[in-house]
Amino acid sequence: PVVLKSIKKTELSTVLPADELVSKALLQEAERTLHTIEKESMRLRARKGMLAIGAGATKVLVGSGLPPRVLAEIVDASTMSDDEIQKTAWYLEASGADIIDIGMVAGGGHPEDSGRAVKAAKRCVQKPVSIDASDPAEIEAAVDSGVDLILSVNAENMEEVAQFATKIPTVVTSAGRNNRVPDDAKDRINQLNKNIRWARSLGFSKIIADPILNPLMTANLAESIFGYARFRKTDQTTPLLFGAGNVTEL
Repeated sequence: PVVLKSIKKTELSTVLPADELVSKALLQEAERTLHTIEKESMRLRARKGMLAIGAGATKVLVGSGLPPRVLAEIVDASTMSDDEIQKTAWYLEASGADIIDIGMVAGGGHPEDSGRAVKAAKRCVQKPVSIDASDPAEIEAAVDSGVDLILSVNAENMEEVAQFATKIPTVVTSAGRNNRVPDDAKDRINQLNKNIRWARSLGFSKIIADPILNPLMTANLAESIFGYARFRKTDQTTPLLFGAGNVTEL
């Protein structure tokens, strides 16, 4: 349709495809469509389950009926200098990220670096900043530094994190005790729903669900994808995090 609408303004070529010749018009059409979706979502912003990540000019709304938001991770940010963190954050923001994620090294134990990294990112971007850590001490340091979103809380660390983070938007995963994630989709979603109920009982009020996407070429990849559909059948309102980064990072 965009090609046909532009036909009078475009000199067609025997070499270049028409969609390349009207690429600017295609981009403008896509931007108009997204703007329409966003405008409609603002009208429905009171819809149950919609959450605000960040505040003021950096605020991003997430929830059912909204376009997917891109959360881009600075992998192993705790090992970087402030300058490296900021250069990466600028690049991710310029590339279209809606949320900048501070990724900590597996194993925890570096709360001074989680707080430092969050502050460095927040100084240079106009986007919400999240922390991807399981160590409660690292999460607490990030909270003290003004983090806007917490990834991730599960049955293993939930009680400890609840002591200081219940008012901050938080991703709750399907991991049980000892960080074990059930293989079967039914068991996985049962554990996720159990974790969400427990989180709410502890006072977490802004929850995003993460059924957990398995890495590519593993036995349970399809089962983990099915878990997302299964969760949505049991819960139509809680926002979902789709960890596509698991496919490449892991």
